[in-house]
Amino acid sequence: MPLELVTGPPGSGKTARLLAEARAAAGRGERVWWLGLPGQRAHVLRALAQAGPLLGAEFLTPQQAAYRILSDARRLRPL
Repeated sequence: MPLELVTGPPGSGKTARLLAEARAAAGRGERVWWLGLPGQRAHVLRALAQAGPLLGAEFLTPQQAAYRILSDARRLRPL
């Protein structure tokens, strides 16, 4: 899973680029995790679904992503 840091000033197309890449990956049957703050969830999900239903794309907070990774690694333990 390659990671790439996307930076730029407001309005430079960062979100549009990531939305296009997320749609393309989900269209290929890949799993897409969009990490963001809880307040961004509605905006991102609305933008992802704008072109129609999108299976395989999911919005996660960093904490949810950490729990998923630990769970998949079978290292999730009770607090």
